[in-house]
Amino acid sequence: MTEVLAIDPGFSEVRVAVLAPGGEAELHTLRPSVDPFGWFEGRYGACPSGIVIAGGYYAPCSPGTYPIDERMAEDAARLAGWHPRNRMTVRAFEYCRRHGIPGVAVDPMSSVVLPEEARFTGSTMVERRGIYYAFPERPAFVSACASLGLDPEVARGISAYLGDEVSVASHHGSRAMATGDPIACEGPFGMTGAGTLPATAFIDWLDETGRGSGSGDEIRESLKRRSGVFAYAGVTSMTELRRELARESLQATRAVRAMAYQVSKEIGRAMAALKGRAEVIVLTGPGASLDLLLSGIEERVAKWCRVACVAQDDCMRVLAREGSAALTAESLLSHSERRGPDVV
Repeated sequence: MTEVLAIDPGFSEVRVAVLAPGGEAELHTLRPSVDPFGWFEGRYGACPSGIVIAGGYYAPCSPGTYPIDERMAEDAARLAGWHPRNRMTVRAFEYCRRHGIPGVAVDPMSSVVLPEEARFTGSTMVERRGIYYAFPERPAFVSACASLGLDPEVARGISAYLGDEVSVASHHGSRAMATGDPIACEGPFGMTGAGTLPATAFIDWLDETGRGSGSGDEIRESLKRRSGVFAYAGVTSMTELRRELARESLQATRAVRAMAYQVSKEIGRAMAALKGRAEVIVLTGPGASLDLLLSGIEERVAKWCRVACVAQDDCMRVLAREGSAALTAESLLSHSERRGPDVV
């Protein structure tokens, strides 16, 4: 078997791409309960020749592609073992080791160094982290720059990932310089994630409902899987959401419009980080397939600069190609060799 399996896991769905040498990537969307490794073996009759995953939250490191090694798997389990990308990192490491095949992680989420002023939260107990959906935001930004005749190494712009969580980043050339932290529920709400909540109001709600006595896992489950557009619209998948929008459901329409409003405000914050100068705003992720969401954002932010949309499918093809090329690269450095200081 020579096919490479690329995986981008989420809370509500798992996107996979299968790439054969010299061929086009086959794209599929799986339910989150489906094991992508077992799915591949059942479909193709053997294990893949290599594994590519969208990078998760590990110790700080430079942007790039890294072998899935034991240190990376340890980071993933220790720092956010509940997050789909970190869970997949651990599973991919175990699968690759069991079958003796190589695996790489493309664009770790923790590949941003925030400027000093951006690390303040307002509380001395917590510092902001440079975490964002580097995949697919980085390849989407590069692709949009190329299509608009901009040099991605010097262009100034903003990328927004519209998925189960939302991630907005300011870019100056190839470097992301300011981000929200989607893992910490910072930023707008997404398809299943709550985003930033009014802190004391949320504490009051926990006390009033008795939820505050529940485990951290229960509260996290509510914030990450049972909130956002899906909760407002009363759906559990993008397929159901599209169906509700097609029948002009008031609940679904209001939820998507509210998400567009929140994302637009976050783009305004990102514009401030760029001192008001940007050449392109790039929208990507599963939500970029919803016309109502895109138009709701564009009507608010297009006055600043051009707005480009890069389909999630195009980014999945890039993930498969870049990861496949890295699997055979002799110069690939381990995560341990290129990582920054440990995160506690």
